[in-house]
Amino acid sequence: MKTLFIGTAIAMTAVTSAAAQELSYGRLIADFEMLSTPGGDVNASILGAEAGVRVQDFDFWINGTQVTISPDGVPVNLTADVSTIGAGYTFSGNYRVDVSSSNLGFGIGGTGLSIGLDEIGVAYDNGTFFGRLSFADINQPVPGVDGLLGLHVGYQFNDYADVSMSVHALDETSGTVDPLIILGGEYDTGQWGVKAEYASISLGGTDLSLISLAGNYQINDQWGVRGAYSTADIAGTDADLIRLGGTYNVNDKYTLYAGLSRVDLGGFEVDGFNIGMTMDFGDKPASYETTADRLLGVIETAGAFDY
Repeated sequence: MKTLFIGTAIAMTAVTSAAAQELSYGRLIADFEMLSTPGGDVNASILGAEAGVRVQDFDFWINGTQVTISPDGVPVNLTADVSTIGAGYTFSGNYRVDVSSSNLGFGIGGTGLSIGLDEIGVAYDNGTFFGRLSFADINQPVPGVDGLLGLHVGYQFNDYADVSMSVHALDETSGTVDPLIILGGEYDTGQWGVKAEYASISLGGTDLSLISLAGNYQINDQWGVRGAYSTADIAGTDADLIRLGGTYNVNDKYTLYAGLSRVDLGGFEVDGFNIGMTMDFGDKPASYETTADRLLGVIETAGAFDY
């Protein structure tokens, strides 16, 4: 299974070596969670890295995210990771074609499952409206499943507000999985911002849905506060998550943060505390987002890690 530690090293090398080129965007994140459950304490870590480099009309990127969960008293860790490497070419000003290869891995101790996605996408982006069509071949064969189709569209009203929608459908013979629909909207003035997201899918007749609302306020150049609320309906069972925290901007790229969280899963409560840091080197255009990016975004929304 690929791990983020390899991806992080490669991405950081790419960021450094790209200084002479044009670094389009990049991000590093390290987050540590301490969770308290009725059954015992759990530690969790999230590591992520991304770098995109542009050379004339070509762009190249690599990213990776790894989550490690370590319950007390359990001799093995639970891990999940996503890594992607890709390249794109922009032509006629607003059109772009890209190819990428992603790996989604899940592991318990030394045993794991790995699923690969080899994707091709075609996009149009004029700065106000964008649309992207994609097809991802699932290169770990699943009976009755041939691939994953995607359509992602968005509109930017001004420098502060934008909305987007993506639909992802399995190319399958059984027809037991309905398309995954992701809706999102954001308003951000720089001093304060709000973000809302919705996702839904049906698996074999079981409906799953997620709604999330997040906000942030910058008190001054250094200090800020933020919070998020997510609620999910999992086959009729409600799950709610609340996060509240503060941030400290070391400069315009480096941010430290800490926060508290509470999860209520049908009466089963989990309290948590997290600390972390991020480094941002510019935003990745929404029209560049792959299917793996969109799927990972839903997980980040569910855990309120993207607020």
